[in-house]
Amino acid sequence: MNYKRTPDAILIGYKKVATTSLRNMFSLHPEINWSRKAHYFISAEFDEMDSEKYLSQFENEVTPCFIDMFEGLSIGMIHSQKNVQDRLDFVPGESFENYHIEPNPSEVAFRIKKVIPDAKIIIMIRNQEDWLRSYYLHHINDCPEYKRGFTDFLNTIEGKSALNAGLYNYHIESYFKLFGKENVHVILIEKLKTEQEKTMRCLCEFLNISFHPVTGDSVQKNKGRGTMNGNLVRLLSGFGISDRFIAKVRPALEPLRGYAMRNSYFQKIINKDVINKSEKYMINSFYSASNFHTSKLLGVNLKKFGYPL
Repeated sequence: MNYKRTPDAILIGYKKVATTSLRNMFSLHPEINWSRKAHYFISAEFDEMDSEKYLSQFENEVTPCFIDMFEGLSIGMIHSQKNVQDRLDFVPGESFENYHIEPNPSEVAFRIKKVIPDAKIIIMIRNQEDWLRSYYLHHINDCPEYKRGFTDFLNTIEGKSALNAGLYNYHIESYFKLFGKENVHVILIEKLKTEQEKTMRCLCEFLNISFHPVTGDSVQKNKGRGTMNGNLVRLLSGFGISDRFIAKVRPALEPLRGYAMRNSYFQKIINKDVINKSEKYMINSFYSASNFHTSKLLGVNLKKFGYPL
């Protein structure tokens, strides 16, 4: 069946790269509507020969620009078996062979092309050190108790997939080749933060819609778990204190919170970066070549925006 309306654009992510803010900007634009149903492209239910169930959801859409999205598309963990849990066991050292998934972002690009060949693609990226820090803090409580360090996380299935996804040049190039460079728009979160109006004007031009200004105050943001909370989790876990015990005694400890927040020694501990010096060195070494090629692909000096080169 040929549907009259399919998504005009697909936002593939990345996760933890201000996609919540971008979604809210979309909601404030009178010519845009959006949904988060694109997880279809990584699900075991995907069938390129029978995508009617997915496409039928959009047949009554009338807005000038309709965007479907799922930030997890950028990570590219494709499920090969139905009815498996989306959330993985965050056990350091686990092998992909123990799960019904395959980390393959390029295959996600092929799947989108097969179902919506004329779609425009939106990709948001962030310098890898800040991105992996935020991604790790988002999942820190998913890691096993007493194994919640940054390196522990990177050694989980989710962490390994994130490391792979951070090689931006390979994934961007896949979309360039399949959809054409003119149909792929890459947004740097660093530019969105410092040049919001200019960045959004460029996006609206890419989507062939008029620019609609929004103020920073009107855009809802997802702040996520900060360094302070992440360090508290790591600190208590390091002392062998279980999550269950923490939940039990939290009300009794609440009166001590104010004192702890005013203690300079405690402040130093909980505000310490969750990524240590050697881990930062690893990140910079691992991504420098990829960022060199990404800079050439985009025609942008990524070093200027804090990306390791």
